Parts: sequence; C-alpha cells; structure tokens
Amino acid sequence: MLRIINEAWKGNVDSYLAGVIRGVARFISVYEGEYSRERLVQQLARTHPKTITQLAQKDTSSSANRHMRQILRIYNGASREMSLPLKN
Repeated sequence: MLRIINEAWKGNVDSYLAGVIRGVARFISVYEGEYSRERLVQQLARTHPKTITQLAQKDTSSSANRHMRQILRIYNGASREMSLPLKN
C-alpha cells in the first residue's frame, strides 16, 4: 500500500494523511485480485491527495469507505472497460 502511495504521489506529504492511507488500504483489500496496480498508480497520480480528502468529507459513510469510494471513482475514471463495481 505504501509503495503504491509513494509511486503515485512521489512522497508528497499530503499523501500520508490518515484518510488517504486508510482509503488506499481499503481499496486494495476490497478489490484484491481485481484491480490493476499500474492503473491505480497512474490514476491516483492525476489527483492531488488533498482533493481526495476534500471530496471524501462530503460522503456520510465511515472514513475509510469515504476515501475508498473516491479512490474507486478515480480508478474507474471514464473507462467502462476497466471499471470496478462499488463494494463494501
């Protein structure tokens, strides 16, 4: 998980916010074996980690789920082919 964070955001201190770490960890746990690591790193790199936190604050589920939902949205992007369904 930390390797993915480091590769995506190149050590940006905002990427080590607790919510972002929990969200990435939850994403990896929920979608293990289903997601592309390379795609995850590429898609995350396009979004600033603080943006994930700001968007997650608008969600009403638990902190890890709020951040995980944003990470899933970023991972899916506009691709229907590579999209993963929302899981809990």
